[in-house]
Amino acid sequence: MLELFLKNKKNGKLLSRTILGLERETIRTTNLGNIALTSHPTKLGSAYTHPIIKTDFSESQVEYATKPSIQTRIVLKNLSDLHAYTQEAIQAEMLWPFSMPPILPEDDEKIPLALYGKTPDAEKKTIYRRGLGLRYGRKMQTISGVHVNVSFSKPLMEWVAKHRYNSKLTQDIQSEIYLDTIRNFNRYSFLILYFFGASPAMDKTFTKKIPNLEQFNENTYYGKHATTLRLSELGYTSQVQNSLFISTNSMKEYIADLCSAINTKFAPYSKYNKEGNSKKLQLNDHYLQIENEYYALVRPKQIPKGDERPIDSLNRRGIRYLEVRCIDVDPFSPIGVSEEAILFTQIYLMHCLLIESPKTSQKEKQDWDNNQYEVCWQGRKLSTNYTILGEKKTIVEAGNYLLKQMQGIAEFWDQNSKTNKFTEVIKNQMFKLEHPEETPSGAILKIFERDGIGFLDLGIKLASKYKKYFMQRGLEDKVRMKLDTMRDQSLIELKSIEDNTVVKKFTKLEKAEVCVGDE
Repeated sequence: MLELFLKNKKNGKLLSRTILGLERETIRTTNLGNIALTSHPTKLGSAYTHPIIKTDFSESQVEYATKPSIQTRIVLKNLSDLHAYTQEAIQAEMLWPFSMPPILPEDDEKIPLALYGKTPDAEKKTIYRRGLGLRYGRKMQTISGVHVNVSFSKPLMEWVAKHRYNSKLTQDIQSEIYLDTIRNFNRYSFLILYFFGASPAMDKTFTKKIPNLEQFNENTYYGKHATTLRLSELGYTSQVQNSLFISTNSMKEYIADLCSAINTKFAPYSKYNKEGNSKKLQLNDHYLQIENEYYALVRPKQIPKGDERPIDSLNRRGIRYLEVRCIDVDPFSPIGVSEEAILFTQIYLMHCLLIESPKTSQKEKQDWDNNQYEVCWQGRKLSTNYTILGEKKTIVEAGNYLLKQMQGIAEFWDQNSKTNKFTEVIKNQMFKLEHPEETPSGAILKIFERDGIGFLDLGIKLASKYKKYFMQRGLEDKVRMKLDTMRDQSLIELKSIEDNTVVKKFTKLEKAEVCVGDE
């Protein structure tokens, strides 16, 4: 189907209407590289009601969400504006430039949970985070990342529906097309982790030294061939979740399996049911407290309406876009993400969309997990093998084959947009296949050796550099006015919600209607 698509030059227009949005998480730090233990700044507004500046797990962890656009440059500018606005608000503090966190307190409990206000819903958000901290550790939850949200254009989806399903585009067909894309994404995801993994090292306060880690200096642990420890078992990989099989073969199976995970008790989590200091410790003792706890590299998404559960929104209106969650924070970019990573993700997703996508099995899912483990720890060792549809291939073998296919999409995209940036992106990745030291993870370790500095010193150096950059960059008056208005409105909205809400103790999570028996 890919060849058929590329035969018609008019199809280039279908690519250019792809809608893009970005999310980025970052830790506020002191000038010495300690996690900032201050509250989310009022100058940024309410993390509960602000539409684009929020907090993630911790009160110290800022999360941005850009407005979607078909133009990459607009999305990147919007993200840069949010960074500049934040830096003005936090003044003496800095924004940490790595996925792996800065200096953390020895006691997990001293890492502050995000707080959202006095309403039952606000309390629920904090309880959910308290549960995450107990299940996975608060230190792990301070790891930050970049999410790339992509929605294919309707004309493109109509073309795929016609040529793959011999059907008009319906809500159900659109969801199936997105699931086709997700399966292929997972099959070849080790490529993205190799090309853009940027977390091969960490500060010693994050974890105890384990056999897979080597010590660079007094404060730095690293993986010799590692690409993204963020997505290893030290980070967003859970053995408990890996035991689940959330099928992406159909919407019916996906929803049923996700319902099972949020309905089924996991006995070891029951020990957290006891309330401590009159505080509820978790939402429930199930495999997943809520849908968002599921750590997938890519997730199907629909925009919830009101208080609607995410799983209900998917069931009612199907898949609207894909959330790519496997991009590390790029320490060499002031905003934590490069245009190259975004453009490659778009080409990669287009490739996953336009090639055939066999149904998957639990055995293949185990192969995906094994591939992820290998690329996280041994990714820059080019002889490492990965299993793709039952065949063993090295990163060079698999990468060259897939990049040649993607090159056709890149050239097609460039012809339509009258640029060569997509082609250059593919060329850059081909170079990385032969030169692992030129990947972000390799470049970080190369700086360690060249400059004789470790993770903490490099993080402080880059954070200081970007702080100065954003303070000098400033903001256009109209942008500042718009963000000031958003801030003020978020604070007014929070007060209104709290003034008009009968504040009562949170009791249980609202039922997901599609999940029969959800408690």
